[in-house]
Amino acid sequence: APTEMNISVILKCIGGPHLGQKFLLELADGNTEDVYKMGRSTGRMFKEHGVSLYKDKEISTTHGRIEIRNGQVFLIDNRSTNGTQLNNNDVEPQTPLLIKTG
Repeated sequence: APTEMNISVILKCIGGPHLGQKFLLELADGNTEDVYKMGRSTGRMFKEHGVSLYKDKEISTTHGRIEIRNGQVFLIDNRSTNGTQLNNNDVEPQTPLLIKTG
């Protein structure tokens, strides 16, 4: 029997007007992949199925996204104006960066 894989991602803001705020991204039951948008947008897809950082003027409207594929989690910068960092390292625009557990 296939094993169910429950993947969830917790994003925590470590600076700016959303400091300390956490966002939980979870796969819906039965899904093995999904895309979560991140940005300053207040659109429905950001608020209900992603991360809306509407107070932060340093964040682009459609800044980046988290993709879950085949049990792995990727961070992708959408050519944002101010760039994206993970663990103090710059993320190459449009280049999926594997996020490790921890």
